[in-house]
Amino acid sequence: MARLNATLSRLSGGNIEVFVTLLVTAALVTLIRLFGPLPVSWDLSIQLDAAHRLAQGLGLTNAFSPQLDLSLPPISETLIHFPPGLPLLVAAFLRLGTSTAIALKTIYSLTTVIGWVAWAMVASRCLVNPIRVGTVFIPFNLVISVILPLVYTPSWTIQGTDVFLWAGTPVVTLLLLFVLKSRFCLAATALLGLTIGLLLAFRYASGFLLIAAFVVIGYRFLPKIKSMVISGCIFAAFAGFVVFPILLFNSVAKAQTGANPLGNLLYDHGAKHLGENTDNWLIPSVDLIFSSFSSLYFLTGIDPRKIQDILATNSALNICVGLVFLLLFASLPVVLVRYKRACIDRSRSDDFGLHTPLLLSNLLISFIIFSSALAPVLTYSPLEDERYYYPLKVCLILIAYKLLTLPRFSWLYKQMAKGLVIIFVLFNVLIAPIYYFADYGAMSLAALPFGLDPRENFEIPYPSNIMLSEDRESLKLLAELKAQNPKALFFAQRYTKYMDYLNPDNPVGIRRIPDGEFWEKAYLSRPAKIFWVTDEKECPLICYSRGFFNKDSDKKTISEFESLPDLKTVFVSSNGQTRVMVTDLPAGYEFVRS
Repeated sequence: MARLNATLSRLSGGNIEVFVTLLVTAALVTLIRLFGPLPVSWDLSIQLDAAHRLAQGLGLTNAFSPQLDLSLPPISETLIHFPPGLPLLVAAFLRLGTSTAIALKTIYSLTTVIGWVAWAMVASRCLVNPIRVGTVFIPFNLVISVILPLVYTPSWTIQGTDVFLWAGTPVVTLLLLFVLKSRFCLAATALLGLTIGLLLAFRYASGFLLIAAFVVIGYRFLPKIKSMVISGCIFAAFAGFVVFPILLFNSVAKAQTGANPLGNLLYDHGAKHLGENTDNWLIPSVDLIFSSFSSLYFLTGIDPRKIQDILATNSALNICVGLVFLLLFASLPVVLVRYKRACIDRSRSDDFGLHTPLLLSNLLISFIIFSSALAPVLTYSPLEDERYYYPLKVCLILIAYKLLTLPRFSWLYKQMAKGLVIIFVLFNVLIAPIYYFADYGAMSLAALPFGLDPRENFEIPYPSNIMLSEDRESLKLLAELKAQNPKALFFAQRYTKYMDYLNPDNPVGIRRIPDGEFWEKAYLSRPAKIFWVTDEKECPLICYSRGFFNKDSDKKTISEFESLPDLKTVFVSSNGQTRVMVTDLPAGYEFVRS
């Protein structure tokens, strides 16, 4: 028992109570999810399809894009839109004979445990004492220790690979602490590079950690330029050990198609302005960046949707709010560094705890810089998308709580920190449950611990190992239609809901619906019965499949299909969302007549 207490004390920095409370709650959340179903998102579906094809010896590929001759099998395309980490890992489990559900639950449960152990080590150095409110000391540190795993454990499957970056972020934070404080600095730097490289193999959005790492290396060694360069080279070499093969693989895959590897990778991620004149996009890009700073509200851990609705109607107010948040986050590391220098003669016993909020604030700034730098070449700003904030949502509350425990720290920052802590607790304990109950019903209260989206109406069997498609009713129908018409072709607007791995006993062989330019040249060399699956609420007839980040494409009708002969509706889903149509076309049919 004494040895266990000593280990816990070492891991938690002496704050065993918070460390254990957080881990017990995290273990409960992991156990709940371990026995639950797995709803499959768009991103994850594409990666799992590639994993199954890889396990079958077909390479890291997808095959849902049709050839111009629709009678031929679909094109096998190398997966480069997503990093290869998850497909490779799942494929390894599949080769060992496990099911997809078991593979995912094993991977995600281990990732969640590692993530919360690391987050507990970080949090226990920030959530150190109860907070005084008036004359009463309230143990907000223990309340927050329970809230964090219950509410802020990312979904295992709905967001695809976000959980890996979320779990890796505290590991990187701890390694950065070792870079700053350990005598084995170079070894920690090498391990840091390898860890960030591995995270990039699962999530390209991990790129902001590269900025954070180089900032810490510079802070650690300046003004010793030689030591800084050596450490930076070691870090880059070990990160490159993982990243370079991925870049090489992507480049070779694109070279085989005669395309520009970097340009196509950016295009696949929604890139715009490639090759455009600078004057045409610079001002809109700057406006996009500044207007998206208000979304930094996501970092508070408080759901800002109602506030965002107000800001969306007033661009000036939106930019002002965003600049306030930007100034606040940018000032945090400056204020903490100044405080550290003012306390340079104090005991080193608090150094580890003081460095923790400093490094967390560095992560926030690095994320803002990285996301802002991407916005000019993308059709969207990552700062506006909540999923990019998942790895960092707990950082600000930990920083705020730590500031309250620092003696002689800025009174203004302490008051802001106390306000954030109180609002954070009240929101998650009282306001959020009422909000979810009112908007989505009683079942939504269990959504976050179960890793589900409260806005979705999944039929949830529990316990189970079922892979849940967004539309199980339509998937079952398509399998029946395929069994009745084995030579029929199936095209779907949202094709990821009907991937073969979701129904391995009766695979449909679903294909995506390309845009109008494709159909101008498409034809059939053999007669075929074709089933078209589209979303009735969004599309009046047949619309082409959405791009990865093209939100408007769902609603664009393909005009060439208005003259399809004998097009009949054979099914409309019970919720009116999905519609299945069929047409029989002869050999030699051209979708656009010459």
